[in-house]
Amino acid sequence: MVAGQVAKRRSEFSVIDALIVPRPIYRILFAVIGFGMAEVAWRALDIKVLATISGALGPYCLLASTALWSLRSKVDDVLSGQELGADGYLQTREKATALRRRLMLRAAWVAICALVAFLPVLSQQLVHAMLEATVLAAGLGVADATYSFLIAHHWDEQLREFRDQQRLSKMRENERLAAIARMESSQVVLSEERIGWETVAPPATH
Repeated sequence: MVAGQVAKRRSEFSVIDALIVPRPIYRILFAVIGFGMAEVAWRALDIKVLATISGALGPYCLLASTALWSLRSKVDDVLSGQELGADGYLQTREKATALRRRLMLRAAWVAICALVAFLPVLSQQLVHAMLEATVLAAGLGVADATYSFLIAHHWDEQLREFRDQQRLSKMRENERLAAIARMESSQVVLSEERIGWETVAPPATH
């Protein structure tokens, strides 16, 4: 019964993990949803309400940009860990540099999305007017920021998995070396005991 429940939970988690992996179709889907919601909001809400929503969604996009940017330092932390040797560091350095570059570009892009999300409130504050195009663009910007959250989560999990694999490999290597050391020490003790018995003089016979 318990084993069945554990297997069911594992299958549920695997389905969730598969769903939150960023895919190009998700980006298109988010864009369609964001554009549609922005169109509905433009037709149904007052300009002041739209400005308030825009002011709230801008920091949301900036939060996604911050999450992506913080992963750049995490890449360095994973590479500089003691679990990686010289050979492992050289093998992963090129990939880490490429990942840091992608994170920087994605964070910069999401920062632009945040600026686009602020356009409705900025236009309302500066010129006391709002264009439909700014609202639609804000919807697309928020949609792409949401997709970027999936990217940040996916890359964070990959870095975590890589770090755990390195630690596990190091632990297994330490256990193997400790086992070899115990075997060698036990062999030395046995050989010393054997030598001690052989060097004892036999009892004298009369």
